Amino acid sequence: MSAPARWLPAAALLLGGCESHVTVDLTDGPTDGVQEVVLDITHVALQTADGDIVRFALEDPGPVDVLALRNGATFRLVRERTIDPDRFVGLALDFAATGSFATRDDGGEVTINPPAARVFADLDLTVGEGESERLVLDLNLRFSLVDNGSGTYDLAPVVRAVRPFETGTVTGVVAATFVESTGCQAGRAAGTGVAVYAFEGTGVTPNDYTGQANLIDADDVELDLASSEYRYDLHFLPAGDYTLALTCQADADDPTSDDAVTFDSTADVSVPASSTVQLNFL
Repeated sequence: MSAPARWLPAAALLLGGCESHVTVDLTDGPTDGVQEVVLDITHVALQTADGDIVRFALEDPGPVDVLALRNGATFRLVRERTIDPDRFVGLALDFAATGSFATRDDGGEVTINPPAARVFADLDLTVGEGESERLVLDLNLRFSLVDNGSGTYDLAPVVRAVRPFETGTVTGVVAATFVESTGCQAGRAAGTGVAVYAFEGTGVTPNDYTGQANLIDADDVELDLASSEYRYDLHFLPAGDYTLALTCQADADDPTSDDAVTFDSTADVSVPASSTVQLNFL
């Protein structure tokens, strides 16, 4: 005998409650020389351990100014999309063939060429039946935009994928006497090229992007107008131990070459999950 009609809604709710879901947000790290980086992202792609690709169209289709996603700000790419239980090992973005561009500090607009193939952030995520997961994809613009010398930029995404509750933040103040010194400015506006790099592990000898495999993140040192302090913020760092290194030459760090970037100060820090740690360079 079929179930009475009055039981069907409850059964449907039970079945719906067993669905698995994934939510994906985007954040980024800043870079020098541009005031706007607009990327026409079309889909989020998840790769299973078997090599299958699951794609989701964006929640709000259209170009995204990713340079605005700084200091821990995020943009919702997809919200609670239904997904089959599985083990996922990669997370990537798909881009439209045209429509991405950067606006330089001088106001000039430069076309950004999307990558020819997907660049997956490493992921080790097992989604069980009825589970919901939120992921944050961190796109580091400093190391992702490449001036190809032909009047356009190539996008070579440097991305990390994290579960945000497993990450922490390091924030701190950098001495104004250092940032505004003649040696640090080197004829540039105060703050240009000043950044803090984060390397996995303690006691790491810092190097540029190409020269150091342990480099996981970097953030500009910027003037906080409210406090009149120069500050940096490294968000979404997986819980663990890090070496932080301060440089005035981040704008000379070409991600395609091994550059002689000088680091002026280093310090070790331990980052607990769901916590904010203060580390100053004074």
